[in-house]
Amino acid sequence: FGGGSVVYAVFDISLLRDGAKIQPNGNVGVRILIDAAWDRAGLAVLRVENDGALTNMDAQIEDGYLVFETGHFSDYVVAKLAATPASNGGGSSKTGDDTPVAFLAAIVLVALALLAGSVWGYIRLNGRRRRA
Repeated sequence: FGGGSVVYAVFDISLLRDGAKIQPNGNVGVRILIDAAWDRAGLAVLRVENDGALTNMDAQIEDGYLVFETGHFSDYVVAKLAATPASNGGGSSKTGDDTPVAFLAAIVLVALALLAGSVWGYIRLNGRRRRA
């Protein structure tokens, strides 16, 4: 995915039964409302796999929503993907690691910011209770 990609949002999509996360039995449809600030050109939904790999969910835009099907819930990223260079007619082959390091780093930074905010809120809330 590489440079020029923009992460708009990260969602933890899950089903809960008695407070525990469960997975669906088969495919389910998911709809994510497209924020007015998001550039629709190149907009994509990517599932973050357990090993950190990203799977493009081939989401379609329908009536102002990103729509896709999945059989597994986890973290999903809404992003504008950078344009990929056009093929050179097969004159060269690509080898090596194709991991989108900058894109993954952006996801990690968003997750850390969310975690830091949660921890800070917890500390502030507990600190106020002890003083009272």
